[in-house]
Amino acid sequence: MIFCPKCHTQLVDNAKFCHHCGANIDIPLAECPSCTKKNPADARFCYGCGSPMSPIVLSKHVVQNSKYNFQDLTALEEQTKSLFFEELKRLSSWIAPEKVDDYLKAVLTKNFYTTVDRRSKQIAEEISELHFSQTTPSVFQLEKQLNSAVSSLALYHIVYNCRDISPMVLSEKIMKYEKATRGHVDLKQMVFDYLDLANEKERIYTDFVKMPFNTLQNAAKSFVFAAKDEFIYLISDSTFLGSGKEGFAMTEFGLYWKAPLEKPQKIYFHQIARLEKHKTWLKVNNRFFNVNANLNIKMLFLLEKLKNIYSDA
Repeated sequence: MIFCPKCHTQLVDNAKFCHHCGANIDIPLAECPSCTKKNPADARFCYGCGSPMSPIVLSKHVVQNSKYNFQDLTALEEQTKSLFFEELKRLSSWIAPEKVDDYLKAVLTKNFYTTVDRRSKQIAEEISELHFSQTTPSVFQLEKQLNSAVSSLALYHIVYNCRDISPMVLSEKIMKYEKATRGHVDLKQMVFDYLDLANEKERIYTDFVKMPFNTLQNAAKSFVFAAKDEFIYLISDSTFLGSGKEGFAMTEFGLYWKAPLEKPQKIYFHQIARLEKHKTWLKVNNRFFNVNANLNIKMLFLLEKLKNIYSDA
């Protein structure tokens, strides 16, 4: 006996789509430890009985140790500052690994060190205050908030101070998503802002009425296996002759793609676990993804933001 992860209608065995709402059933499910009902794998509470889905994991978030000293404000401030430079190295290596030192030097040459010093103190104070305000501090949440704030500071430096260094430009619009949270962000607009399609030469369609019918039909048959009610944001056709049999698509739920000589792939945003950059291509959960050098980098930043938004809090 299985149930639709979206509307919870009871389904026939081996169903691929819900007969009531049309949702794609190919979504990882997890059994509630209390009532055994099947829930989406990323569910925090059971739709059937309301019990926490992962009580053991949640307790680990509370009791585990952290490498950050949340109880000592001065020490935490220094750790935050060090974390900024490590994060700057990581993010700049995605864009131009041969220029990482230039991104680091620009902190001084662009007079950004004062900002780093002041912002590190602010971040440390915010995290420390949050730590002491909680009856049972969640180390997982504290670390996530700290890493997010520091990552945004490093990204700000790259976007605004390093245009003369970077071989490609990230849109300033992405900075408004620093505190974006699941269910409180215009996901479609965020996708468009990160990918900055106006500055891309790829054949990308957002108006499917204007998309050649054969191209759309081939894309739907080859790799865009979206559910009946799944809203599609864009479809990119990467074939030379415009057949639509290879490329990528983004929907409200995930990323779909097909590379030459590879089988079609899909990943829902809540399933993103590991992102890697290999020379000019990417690996998403260890699966090959490639469009072009610039768009790959934009996609990497977008997928990491989605990964953080959809991760357990």
